[in-house]
Amino acid sequence: MTPTTRRPVIGLAALVLIVAACGTQVPSTATPGPFEPTGTAATPAPVTPSEPPDQGNVGSRYPELSVEVTNGYLVSVTDPEAKAWRFDIRGNGILAEDRLEVFVEVGDVAPGAEARIYMRGALVDIFDMNGMIGDETVSAGGCHPTLKVCFGSDGLSIDPDTGRVTLRLEQFEPGSVAIQGATAGWPNEPFILGPWRTTEPFST
Repeated sequence: MTPTTRRPVIGLAALVLIVAACGTQVPSTATPGPFEPTGTAATPAPVTPSEPPDQGNVGSRYPELSVEVTNGYLVSVTDPEAKAWRFDIRGNGILAEDRLEVFVEVGDVAPGAEARIYMRGALVDIFDMNGMIGDETVSAGGCHPTLKVCFGSDGLSIDPDTGRVTLRLEQFEPGSVAIQGATAGWPNEPFILGPWRTTEPFST
């Protein structure tokens, strides 16, 4: 998987969701809990048939979630003040307690990343992707066993200038999952994360 990034295109959005308010504070040493959706959905914008859909939260506040459908899903969360980013992909219906969580945080030398697999609300597997973002010589990743969502470190990219982290997700059926993002900064001390701020969920 080759990571690419694409900024949200305002006016070409197939679905626009307003950015959420602040979440609850989660220390960096604790396992982040489930996301709580906040914010208000806006009226969907019309789709331009000649252009590929670019979907998600497109606005002037942060964090900003954008989802581009490109042979899978290219999901980006942007926040210029962020030091950590979190992607939460969870199932629908009877799979609502099954989820994939991808956590990215800046580091002293290189960004670190970790993916966590949850089944029926319990953590069952962790994929260590520390130091692998942007490194084409090594990779780590896998697929969620019930959601069928596949991911890898080679599908992660980070732009420190804009605070944008992008994750490529592959091999799942449309409508099977909802995607949500969150960001946190270092308001007081380095590597001590402040309150998490979440986006509205995006349903595939």
